[in-house]
Amino acid sequence: MKAEVPFKEEDHLAVYINQGLNGDYKGGKVKGKFISNDNGNTWEFSMEELPNETNNEL
Repeated sequence: MKAEVPFKEEDHLAVYINQGLNGDYKGGKVKGKFISNDNGNTWEFSMEELPNETNNEL
């Protein structure tokens, strides 16, 4: 797994975690989106997203 660069989104931080080169869940194409409401001290899973739903590359 590989974390992308966190970014500010509305009133919280968000980060995408992708599967890297060896990912096999749903063909390795799905990313997990995590959000933080405490400036990155803790993170909570938000949703799965396909690469074409984001501006970030796998």
